[in-house]
Amino acid sequence: MGLCQRPMSVAEISAHLDLPVGIVRVLLGDLLDGGLILARGPQPAVAGPSERILRAVINGIRAL
Repeated sequence: MGLCQRPMSVAEISAHLDLPVGIVRVLLGDLLDGGLILARGPQPAVAGPSERILRAVINGIRAL
C-alpha cells in the first residue's frame, strides 16, 4: 500500500516488490475493487523538447 501513495505504474510497483507484473495486476485489481486505490490513465505530455535542444543533443552525440 505504501508504494501506492504517489502515482506509479504497475511495472514500477512490480519491480519494487520483486513480483511478476501479472500478480501485481491481480493485487492492484483487488485493491481497486475494494476502493483502496485509484487508477488513472496516463497523462498526456505537455510539450516535447524544442528543436534547438534536440539539435544540440544530436550534435553532442555526434561529437562523441
